[in-house]
Amino acid sequence: MVLFLDYRSAGVGGSVTSSPRVYEAGVPATGSPIAYNPVATLPNVTGVHLVFATHGFNVSRPKGVRSLTRLGQALAAEIAGLGGRMATTPAELSPNAETRPTWYFMGVLWPGDWALPQIPLNYIGAGPDADASGRRLAEYADSHFPGAASVSLISHSMGARLVLTAANRTGKTVRQICVAAPAVDDRILADRQRFEAARRRAARTTVMSSMGDNVLKLAYPAGTLAALVGRQDDMPFGTALGYSGSRPNPLTLVDNTAIPKAQKYDHGDYLPSEDMTVSNFRVDRSIHLMAQAMVGGSSAWPY
Repeated sequence: MVLFLDYRSAGVGGSVTSSPRVYEAGVPATGSPIAYNPVATLPNVTGVHLVFATHGFNVSRPKGVRSLTRLGQALAAEIAGLGGRMATTPAELSPNAETRPTWYFMGVLWPGDWALPQIPLNYIGAGPDADASGRRLAEYADSHFPGAASVSLISHSMGARLVLTAANRTGKTVRQICVAAPAVDDRILADRQRFEAARRRAARTTVMSSMGDNVLKLAYPAGTLAALVGRQDDMPFGTALGYSGSRPNPLTLVDNTAIPKAQKYDHGDYLPSEDMTVSNFRVDRSIHLMAQAMVGGSSAWPY
């Protein structure tokens, strides 16, 4: 069962909590309820590289748990195929040096959804919640996993704000950042006021983008205009990092992985669905690229 750090005050909507609820999630293959098993003692991750993964906008707790559980399992399988070993459960953290994994995967949940329909106005509250969750993740990782070798961070959509904020704030070595379809401004990794520091702190940042992403093409500009009313810092009618890649390009320490437009990768083609019975070859390819980034391999789109 995957370990989760849950910064949600409620299963749907709600606010960011000051400290996470920590549990292992038992996710059945069918539509049966998820088992949330509280964790009293955190796993010993001394010498292990931590991998924190998070979801994007408009994802409830159950959907996030199911999607990130599938991501962890698929990522571990891909990394094994590349000759590495990543644990997704505390039981896999063997103390034996010969069998101890190199990476340990954890899911991070934040309140990036609303009871209201998904309209641009919802964007106003979601960005600051992602930022706050990122600050608290950095604080928690620094204080509760002191022996970890490094942290790596994976996100989808607006979850990029969470992981980039965490990279800005953590005192740990940041090994890899992989942002898939990031719903942030395409200039933000070069912005000294925002996430230039995160980019410079990471050994490498991989940006997965697609000009076939209709959500980022059509809804992101409207959302940034709504955010301007709410005094956020996204540029009104700006272009998303996950649509065009970073500007400028090339950018030091950034690998821009542009998926060919002809492949029609849309916004939901990066992380697994919450439906445990549904597969998507586009998602499988995306996870393969994430695995390559985690192990330090090529970030060029191989398909």
